[in-house]
Amino acid sequence: LYICAADAAELFEKNYFYDRCGYMLIGDFGELTLEDFDTREELVDYATELIYDRPSGYELINLLKARNPDNSHPRILLTQSDFDELKSLIKTDKTMQGFYNWLELLAESQRSVSQLKYEIADGIRLLSVSRAALNKITTLALCYRLGGDVRFRDAAIKEMMNVCRFPDWNPRHFLDTAEMAAAVAIGYDWLYDELSAAQRKEIETSLENKALREVMRDFTLDPTRSRTWGWSDPKSTAFPNNWIGVCCGGTTLAALAIGDVKSDLCADVLEHGLRLEEALIKRFSPDGAWYEGPGYWEYAIKYLTFHILGLRSALGDDYGLADGVGLENACNYFIDMAGAKETFNLDDCASSVIASSMVMGCAKIYGSEEYAISRMKQIKKKNGAISVYDIIFYTPCDVNKELVLPNDSYYRDCSIVTFRTGRTDNDIFFGFHGGQDGKGHCHLDAGSFIFDSFGERWALDPGTEPQTYLSVPSRYIYYRYRAEGHNTFIINPKGEDDQHRYNIPVMTEYKSGENVSYAICDLTNMYEQNGASYAQRGVLMNKEGGYVLIRDIITSDLPIEYYWFMHTKANIVLSDDKKTATLTIGTKSITVEIISENGATFEIMEAEPLPISPNPENAVSNAGIRKLTVHMIGQENIDLSIAIKTTDSEINVSELDYLNILKDDRAGNIAVGRIGKE
Repeated sequence: LYICAADAAELFEKNYFYDRCGYMLIGDFGELTLEDFDTREELVDYATELIYDRPSGYELINLLKARNPDNSHPRILLTQSDFDELKSLIKTDKTMQGFYNWLELLAESQRSVSQLKYEIADGIRLLSVSRAALNKITTLALCYRLGGDVRFRDAAIKEMMNVCRFPDWNPRHFLDTAEMAAAVAIGYDWLYDELSAAQRKEIETSLENKALREVMRDFTLDPTRSRTWGWSDPKSTAFPNNWIGVCCGGTTLAALAIGDVKSDLCADVLEHGLRLEEALIKRFSPDGAWYEGPGYWEYAIKYLTFHILGLRSALGDDYGLADGVGLENACNYFIDMAGAKETFNLDDCASSVIASSMVMGCAKIYGSEEYAISRMKQIKKKNGAISVYDIIFYTPCDVNKELVLPNDSYYRDCSIVTFRTGRTDNDIFFGFHGGQDGKGHCHLDAGSFIFDSFGERWALDPGTEPQTYLSVPSRYIYYRYRAEGHNTFIINPKGEDDQHRYNIPVMTEYKSGENVSYAICDLTNMYEQNGASYAQRGVLMNKEGGYVLIRDIITSDLPIEYYWFMHTKANIVLSDDKKTATLTIGTKSITVEIISENGATFEIMEAEPLPISPNPENAVSNAGIRKLTVHMIGQENIDLSIAIKTTDSEINVSELDYLNILKDDRAGNIAVGRIGKE
């Protein structure tokens, strides 16, 4: 007998709450909404206690020995039966045949690459060397296991022994250590039977001393550790971020590789790694978005995938990691952030991160044909090059099957909305970022947007500032970190932070429709320090008309100086009245029009700081980028509406009413609409 949960709640006179992320609550509580940050935090804390198994390290080691008797290998990511299945697919599956032909060519090129050297070129990181080792050893070892060419085996072993003789793996910047540990662990495990006893001993000692003992110093917060920052410390700034996935995932592979021979140490590493990953996975709740953007999504997911599938292959269980709130939807977030040729590169992400073999990793974790097809379509479009992980995580699928994906998306914890007319190269794609707090790689970019059409990016995010990776005292003195370096607005600039660093703006409206979709973000707490009593940005896409509307409403007790910015690489030509801008890239063009009757006009500015703003000499150049700007001075209130048009369709100005949730008195009271999808 089955009964609807809502009916059961009514029967027992209890309140009922359900949300699309999977929460279902019955009990005595008031009105709940996951638009509220505190409610999200509280619910994910409850869910965490229910989802995860928390075995002791010794239970894990005992299971490792029982499932892999006599110290048998391989067992990390791929077992012997997995290798046998891949070899069978090479004979029967055309996709895998093509992947293997590519792998042989890559392995041949890697075999001829010179041995890696211990180099910390920037004085901080060995990371490029560690990544080269992971790529080289994994490629060569995989190709040997699938094809049997001993030249690849010998080259992989030679490189493993080389990096094991490095003085250390730079634990001060622990990403370097974790990636090197993953490289050596995979090579050791997959080539175990090909190694001499002396080689095994040397590798085991290196993994023990250069990685596992070092990570325990971070897990236990050893005060004598010299760190670039305390990635494992909950009191550290930006905790938790992608480092947890990398550091726990990489060292877990090492512990699973040598757990038979270094049992006590590996037990501790496995137990600590499992518990710390819980903090990382919380950041994917409730919808699967990753707050550091798609590039760091890929980095975190890559090593989280190593962790989950490494545990499954060696122990038969991931102990609830894959069931974390929102995590199953994380791959959809990555897919939704991609336009035709570039991704929505908010914060410190590159716009080129549009495709990832970790989509295939998610397919493997969740048995999702949809994710596998999505990845194959990325590869087919040639904007997602094949990688060894497409082979390791290969999930057979019908590559000709059409995927019908939603055109709109909303990710609440990160306040990210995307609208599109479709998923072809010529479709319109619009991304809108409400904002996040100032942790990790976050910029002052609340209210920023990007716009694609005709296969081009017209409104772009300039990207990251390389100097911030060199431990500069303050990133917010750099143009690309500031609001003026994004497609948002600023008011009353003073040369200081042009948005609040740590406040969290709220998306107050979101509506997805077949033709008209819109969203509104309350940005008041980002601009109160600059004199706003209320501030919002609303955005709307009319898909049939091929246009986007952007409406800013700001109230203040003082006169307002206001700037509206849109960065572009397009050529810009203004109309005589300066209310219309024609943007051109090659033979393609769009128009941007001011549709407010408030005297506003466009001007063109260089992508550089305002005269009052900080302007470090070592900032990256923004050559080739200009910005379309509206500048208004001395306004009591701002109500500016701008249209981005791809056709000559007439704008339905009544749609602007959707983007105004102020009451008639314009006193800053907000009539909050219910957020949901049609």
